[in-house]
Amino acid sequence: LVIDYFQSIERLKETMRVILIGAGISNALISSLLRRQYGADLKLAVFDKSKNVGGRMTTSYDSDENPHCFLDIGAQYLTLTKANSTTTKFFQELIDDNVIELLDEENIIGMRDNTNKINYTAPRGIASVVRYYFDQAAVEMNLSKHITNIHLNSSNGKFSVSTSEEKLDEAEAVIVTVPPPQILTTIKGSIAQLIDDNKEVKDKLDQVKFSSRFSVGLFYPPS
Repeated sequence: LVIDYFQSIERLKETMRVILIGAGISNALISSLLRRQYGADLKLAVFDKSKNVGGRMTTSYDSDENPHCFLDIGAQYLTLTKANSTTTKFFQELIDDNVIELLDEENIIGMRDNTNKINYTAPRGIASVVRYYFDQAAVEMNLSKHITNIHLNSSNGKFSVSTSEEKLDEAEAVIVTVPPPQILTTIKGSIAQLIDDNKEVKDKLDQVKFSSRFSVGLFYPPS
């Protein structure tokens, strides 16, 4: 759908700049697809309020000195539905490049058998899947940047993005993949006005509900 949208923009140029807000798997895949479609001249800049990529596919590491000790505190595994031909090619890429491998389910209590699905895990942490696609796309990564305002400049038709303290960037297009509740409550400016003016869009965003999940990772010294 994102590619279809960009192809519909008559003024699209290969040298245009695109800002992606959110450093999770959605924008990782979107940026990779845009790079494949439009080549090296397309400028892609990613902003996220967190200090690491991943979003809901977050990996916590013990320390920089011990990168092999980590915990997946978001999603722990990926599930391929065999009948879904769209996602199969992405899974195959990850398998071929040794990013994911089959999940060993033998000692997992409560795991359900499903012949139509295959589960995979990431031996270097689930966030490595997100990094894989961002690396493919060669994006400009801007972490620890909490975007709170998206403004459309009517004089040049470009969008500017800002934190509560400063304007950070400007581009011809902005893609936002943060959870809808955050879009409605934390992002102000032209995008907030556009949503308020479109009742159907706002109602659909309001209907998206998220349930809270809490996870605790404990690292212990070897002794």
